[in-house]
Amino acid sequence: MTVGLPIQFRILMPAAVLGASTDVLVAGLGRVVRCNVEGERRAIAAVIDEYRFERRQ
Repeated sequence: MTVGLPIQFRILMPAAVLGASTDVLVAGLGRVVRCNVEGERRAIAAVIDEYRFERRQ
């Protein structure tokens, strides 16, 4: 991945972890700000530019 590459993400937050009655989906857009490769390991850092919460039915 290259620095500046736009990314989309979706993270499902379980209701049991949040103490909510339903799972919550977090969806958003961001971009890669750092990428390091050491041997077979890769580390990527990204910033979140926008996000929204979506309740699951």
